[in-house]
Amino acid sequence: ERLRATLLHEMCHAAAWLLDGVHTPPHGKNFKKWATIAMKKIKNVSVTTRHDYEIAYKFAWACTNEECGAVIKRQSRSVQVEKHCCASCKGKLIEIEVPTRGQSTKAGLTPKVKRDPSGFSLFVKENSRSVRQQM
Repeated sequence: ERLRATLLHEMCHAAAWLLDGVHTPPHGKNFKKWATIAMKKIKNVSVTTRHDYEIAYKFAWACTNEECGAVIKRQSRSVQVEKHCCASCKGKLIEIEVPTRGQSTKAGLTPKVKRDPSGFSLFVKENSRSVRQQM
């Protein structure tokens, strides 16, 4: 059920972008138009702009300012601590282990341990440029 709703939601984004040429705002009137059309065609699936299921984040960063304690979670390693700072207080960020749901930021977060890259990661890094150039 959740997969069907998510797929239909993403198809509404695609329709707004490909058929209407509109991609901002992401859940604006064009998206809602396609959501209405989709829900008329597929009666038992609801297209919404919010969900209530837990997201399994892969990466997290914490603000080092003890008074702030903000935590940023992402699906990709998109935060660069050398370039980015805390949006709340402009403090320094450090990468941490992803906290469990409901874990207090004041309870002490675990800094991420740097690991050596796997053999596969090294292979991809060494070969991806030449493969992309051949495409």
